[in-house]
Amino acid sequence: MMTIGDYFWEAVVVLGALVVYFAPSIIATHRFHHQYRAVCVLNLLLGWTVLGWIAALIWSFTAVDKERAKEWAGEWEERRSRAWWRRGRH
Repeated sequence: MMTIGDYFWEAVVVLGALVVYFAPSIIATHRFHHQYRAVCVLNLLLGWTVLGWIAALIWSFTAVDKERAKEWAGEWEERRSRAWWRRGRH
């Protein structure tokens, strides 16, 4: 019979596995990679193959188009500042 502690550790392992699986997508998004959508699609569809996951990981670390990254980061900050949970805060 499983205890609550067993369920907790099972959930921790599953969440950890998901973070590792989607690491290329997380890295590409965090770096404001100009091809982050393509990296995420590759990671989602072919990440289950080791070769697909490695390709997505390498791609997420490739050079970033600095101008597009700055533009996207600015848009992201603007959208973030207009988020519903920030309304009314100064």
